[in-house]
Amino acid sequence: TAEHLPGRVVAAWEHRTDRADEVFKLGMSVDAFRAEVAPLAEMPPWVDWELLDEGCRFFVQVWPLVFYGFSWALLGGFGAETASAVLLKSRYWASQGTEGKADTWKRLRETACWLYDAAAHGGASYQAGGEAWKACLHVRYLHCRPRATIR
Repeated sequence: TAEHLPGRVVAAWEHRTDRADEVFKLGMSVDAFRAEVAPLAEMPPWVDWELLDEGCRFFVQVWPLVFYGFSWALLGGFGAETASAVLLKSRYWASQGTEGKADTWKRLRETACWLYDAAAHGGASYQAGGEAWKACLHVRYLHCRPRATIR
């Protein structure tokens, strides 16, 4: 329908990558990655820090509802063909036997921990070196690793 994005727009977004991919090198430690990618992770000057803090507080208050919604988002993500290809190559797939189920559960827990770090420490934690800032860079590191091996 007219309300949906045209396929060419979706296709263009599917091939975009994180600028951190250019920084990441196989074998790079999290700390080395964080140091290299830090200039790309500066918060833009238009950020409303009070509003960000309010959003963090709200997120923590509605935590159970967020996780319910998160479960539906996972179904959508796993259903996307291009995402599934990466997930299969990185063993993030419960159908890969016991090891796949353990990896899937571990990654879901890691995502829950990231959501906690992204909100529970407040808006100020998005400043360079803060808990949310470090958590976001760690996730970028985790996502760069499999992409580097797939390219």
